[in-house]
Amino acid sequence: MDYEKASYLLIMCSSFDRFQTFLKIKDELNDIDYWRILADAYTASDNLYYLKEEIKEAFLEDRSEREYLMNKKELKVYNSLPEIITIYRGMTTEELESGDFGVSWTLSRERADYFAFTYGRNFSTEGIPKVVHQLEVKKVEILAYFNERNEQEVIYIP
Repeated sequence: MDYEKASYLLIMCSSFDRFQTFLKIKDELNDIDYWRILADAYTASDNLYYLKEEIKEAFLEDRSEREYLMNKKELKVYNSLPEIITIYRGMTTEELESGDFGVSWTLSRERADYFAFTYGRNFSTEGIPKVVHQLEVKKVEILAYFNERNEQEVIYIP
């Protein structure tokens, strides 16, 4: 399957179904298109916490051409990051206590606050107490930087 057909399949899904669609078609994609479609599916999806293990596997996939995960502007920002980075994640207190974190973090404390306390589309954590967690990580541990939605999002899997 080529990028155009895969992209069309994602567009036809709701933001709550896009990542599952990616999971169904991922094995039909060449390496470059795999990373491009993963980025598209991930950044255009909502309410993904319940798929965190599948998401981790997708980002850790042993494929070449990983640089296609980011567009040129995002790759430029990633390359300009310092060697040690402060990242933030809005999460439930249960997630914090478990230490089993989701993969989406941000370089912005304000965005983390938004996702913890204001964001209304993560139905699986609705009504559960939330907190913002901060970590210092090495840049080489960051798998990707996305800014498609102006979130300064980084993908981090400890």
